[in-house]
Amino acid sequence: EGLDVTSGKELIIADDPRKFAEQVLSVLADNNVRMDLSIAGRNLAENRYSWELIGAKLEQIYDYL
Repeated sequence: EGLDVTSGKELIIADDPRKFAEQVLSVLADNNVRMDLSIAGRNLAENRYSWELIGAKLEQIYDYL
């Protein structure tokens, strides 16, 4: 909750244990899916949630206050 992500692009979201297990097995079985998720997930973390970006936004808030 609260993260700007797309299931199947940066990560896999499953709301119940059975679906979660199926998704995990699916990702483990497909190297291309694993690589795509890992690249997209890292890109998202670096480009949207890095300490540098969060710090800069916080600094803007402090300046405003």
